[in-house]
Amino acid sequence: MFNLDLEANTTLKAVADLVGRTRNWRPALNEAAFYMEGKTKERIGKQVAPDGTPWAPLAKSTIAAKKLRGSPLQALIDRGILVAGIAAQPASDTQSSVRATAGAEYAGIMQYGSKPYKIRPKKKPYLTFLTEDGWRRVKEINHPGVPARPYLGFSDEDVAAIDRIFKRHVDGDL
Repeated sequence: MFNLDLEANTTLKAVADLVGRTRNWRPALNEAAFYMEGKTKERIGKQVAPDGTPWAPLAKSTIAAKKLRGSPLQALIDRGILVAGIAAQPASDTQSSVRATAGAEYAGIMQYGSKPYKIRPKKKPYLTFLTEDGWRRVKEINHPGVPARPYLGFSDEDVAAIDRIFKRHVDGDL
């Protein structure tokens, strides 16, 4: 009987310890959020989707415009606005979740792409832009649309890493 009580007390102590560690998920949530922030920025640098699929190549006109501006010849990298806007928002004392955001107003278009659309001048009578054949001046452009270049999301590797983060916090192996 004493051994059974000791085992029960040991089990109860272990359960109480586990409950104590899992009451505050903030440290694990925050670590997972900052992990995903880093992985998202890494994917942009590698020019791949969360599943590792390479993004569509840049259009020749985009390459020409980027060269003219002196911008990197990579998708989603120009002035650094999109990458700078990717940020983990840590959980507060009252939150049980975290959020990773992409703050650029065009972030959704880069993630999901767009259908073809027309570009018209806002302040001047003509648009001036660079093509493969040089500069053009037109009243309207029929843009073919932007290909989706998904950068937000979870790879199988990300899910496994986040699982390890939570297990480490639950097990107390910090």
